Amino acid sequence: MCDIMSLLSESHLAEYKKTVKKDWVIPACRLLEIVKRNDVYAIAYDSLWMHSTDLSNATYTSHVTCRCYYKMSCKRRNEDEQKKYAKKAANFWSMGLLSSMKDPELLMKEDDKIVAIKDKYPKAHYHFLVLPKENICSLAKVTKDHLQLLKHMDKVGQELAESHPTSNFKLGYHAEASMSRLHLHVVSDDFNSTCLKTKKHWNTFTTDFFVPSSKIISEVEKHGEVIFITKDEIKKFMDTPLKCHKCNFLAKNMPSLKSHILIHLKKLL
Repeated sequence: MCDIMSLLSESHLAEYKKTVKKDWVIPACRLLEIVKRNDVYAIAYDSLWMHSTDLSNATYTSHVTCRCYYKMSCKRRNEDEQKKYAKKAANFWSMGLLSSMKDPELLMKEDDKIVAIKDKYPKAHYHFLVLPKENICSLAKVTKDHLQLLKHMDKVGQELAESHPTSNFKLGYHAEASMSRLHLHVVSDDFNSTCLKTKKHWNTFTTDFFVPSSKIISEVEKHGEVIFITKDEIKKFMDTPLKCHKCNFLAKNMPSLKSHILIHLKKLL
């Protein structure tokens, strides 16, 4: 019986140890080739192989399967790397508000408690965000000690809305925010924006997933914290059919909904 490690040259051994379990052995085999794929070696040989030195529990297969296995290992490792990259990208995206707060081109208003900015990717003609300077990551961290801050954020939001008297505004929070740092949305209800592209975008602003600022303040006054909706309720809101927020029109897709919205906008002109 021959240990698979003895079949490899010293140059291959270091890389091979990273991807192969040390207890794998091959009975009386002849090495055919080693093919490198993204730092993982596909090894072919002309005999059977097994997963364990325990012959009673050995699993045999051909060299073709062996080669495919290592290619699969390579694929899995690439998938793991892609997942790690996606996670890092998501973390970077979620922290984007912190950099936006410091962007002078986005700044609308600032005082000792808050920063008000334009949303970098507005979902309506007017879309502002009011953020606390205090490091509060989300509604889940809000307590009764933050009540006056919430009221101040609401007041600033109202002032921003009043500066555009020809538009109707909604002030509120997403029940489950995607961005890290508490932020109040101040958004005009025309929802006329190229950045509003998906059903998720639409439903986060036009269903009860969008929680009015006044309701959040009331809950904190009464309970000392925010009362959250359930995961099932969130899914229900996200799965809500596309429906015009001004009438009962049901749209098949976002392009048809956005075309319909223009009818309501023309009535205002």
